[in-house]
Amino acid sequence: RMESYLAPSLRARITTAPGEPLRRDRRWLTVVFVDLVGFTELAARMEAETLAATLDEYLADIGTLAAQHGGEVVEVLGDGVLIAHGLGSATERRRLVCGALAFLAGLGALLGELEARSRARGELVGFRIR
Repeated sequence: RMESYLAPSLRARITTAPGEPLRRDRRWLTVVFVDLVGFTELAARMEAETLAATLDEYLADIGTLAAQHGGEVVEVLGDGVLIAHGLGSATERRRLVCGALAFLAGLGALLGELEARSRARGELVGFRIR
């Protein structure tokens, strides 16, 4: 099912008028790309199931944080995540940038939480982004 691969705003546009072509419109977006530092080394030393669970948790938390600040995950490339602010509706540009900056400001705490949960499970995973 393709729904899981589409941004929520695009899913909503498709499901509101399933038989009609999508309306195209231009709008300003602010885009953020987040990538875990050392993911290749992490993948080499973890069991596949543990790595998949850790990555799932990371991606879910990144998606939640992005949504809290008006962003949507539009693409996932392994541990890299592309987030766009402004897809859901036309928004003033300054607000898009502020949402992206607030997302970035919240990443440190999020990664700290992920690391603490990982340690509680006995996994030594350090989360850093670039």
